Amino acid sequence: MSDYVFDSAFPPGHFVADYIAYASDLCDAAHDYHEACALILLAIATPDVFARLKQFPAGLRTNLYVALVGETSTSRKSTAKDITIDTIKAAFPHVLLPDKSTPEAFASNLAGRKRQAALWPCDEYAALLKQIHRREYLAGLESMLLELYQHPDYTYKRVKDVVEIRESHLSVLGCAAFTVFDSLHQEDIESGLLPRHAIILPTTKPDYMAFAEMSQENLSARNALVKRLLAIAPQCDGQGAWLGQPREARFTAAAFQAVDVFAQAHQGRYPGEMQARIVPMLLKIGLLSALGDPRFLLNGTVLVDADDIVRASS
Repeated sequence: MSDYVFDSAFPPGHFVADYIAYASDLCDAAHDYHEACALILLAIATPDVFARLKQFPAGLRTNLYVALVGETSTSRKSTAKDITIDTIKAAFPHVLLPDKSTPEAFASNLAGRKRQAALWPCDEYAALLKQIHRREYLAGLESMLLELYQHPDYTYKRVKDVVEIRESHLSVLGCAAFTVFDSLHQEDIESGLLPRHAIILPTTKPDYMAFAEMSQENLSARNALVKRLLAIAPQCDGQGAWLGQPREARFTAAAFQAVDVFAQAHQGRYPGEMQARIVPMLLKIGLLSALGDPRFLLNGTVLVDADDIVRASS
């Protein structure tokens, strides 16, 4: 019997906890991966949600960049990603971007997805980070990723014309072997690209899981998660573009106090861009925590409280 222990910050009944229970019954990946993937699902479901904070005059949005890092094959990081992709296909079939793409094609694809969530799943993320600085044709991709993490609009300049990206909502789910740290370029940190990512690197995992058929209970659990994601998501047209006005999330005074305590405790602990990005990541995950809580489904109010910030900081 496995002695693997994972203490989730999310209580029973929360979307993240329910997703971990579902995904962990399908593969023996570390639950850390499933937790991060559940947050990606919530991000994909909420392209119209933003928080108006003084420090983010353009609005803080729910999109996430996540890198699942682990040993090739044995960590099951790709399997964890694939479970997420399967759930996304069932709930939001329009959101997936091609795994491999030139910056021009990437920009054109996003330009055609106004008011739509988009997920870029990448199985060879370590190789991509390395090639960004060595392949001239990839030069425009980094600036796009940097800008679209925090802003929905971007203008990509081509030789003959420009590509206008408007009201985008881009999330990234990449898989990388430990070699990602060997191939990192200094600019990956200094530019802020890597610090924009939640890097998930578990040190332990459950015991080997024997192969078996998908059960009806597994399918029912997935369908329940899909139904919940659709209940969280805004009303959309046939192409997946959200309709109506954006939904504004609000932070309680206690939530802001918890953020301030965290920010002051971590002030100066990390260099440069890493320090600048840790609090925005905390705020994003706190916002996603509120969206995945059953209380949101009950009244439709996106209210982030201190518990959400505590969960995000765990």
